[in-house]
Amino acid sequence: MFRESRYKSCELSCDAVTRLLGGLGMDHYMLADLRSINTVNDLVGGVTVTIPNDRAVWNDPEFVKGKKVTLHGSQAERFVRSRDHSDDFSSLLRMEHQKIYLQAFQGQVKSCIRKDPDFLDELLDAVEFDILSDMNRKEYVKLAGSMVNTAQLGDADFLMLPGEARMGDVYLE
Repeated sequence: MFRESRYKSCELSCDAVTRLLGGLGMDHYMLADLRSINTVNDLVGGVTVTIPNDRAVWNDPEFVKGKKVTLHGSQAERFVRSRDHSDDFSSLLRMEHQKIYLQAFQGQVKSCIRKDPDFLDELLDAVEFDILSDMNRKEYVKLAGSMVNTAQLGDADFLMLPGEARMGDVYLE
């Protein structure tokens, strides 16, 4: 029952994104449990990022602006997921952290694959039960392979819809 409701949730999310994008449909979806962040991060040997701002320090004493930090364990999840709820627009900073992390993670995965061509399969094996998708394994292995075989992700690969950040009457996380 729980798994079926998660599939329905994915389908509803796809419908919402399709409406948001003016009818542009989605070919597939993939949901990964949050615990997979720590798993894949540690399997690649940690991910080194440069802390982009002082506003992350509330979350971890290692997160000091300009400092290079190799994220291990739950530290990776804190970097990409957490935000300062006392700052109205900290979700924008969180998205900046996610971009920085993905760029560094891609490079780390590429490095691991150069050392061990079977690494991608090992990585996907480790999170297989944390993934829910309408794709079969062959399809998402191909998708993951295309991500690591493309040029390094750059700022132009991350798009933000135009708009203005402002507070409303209701605060939602």
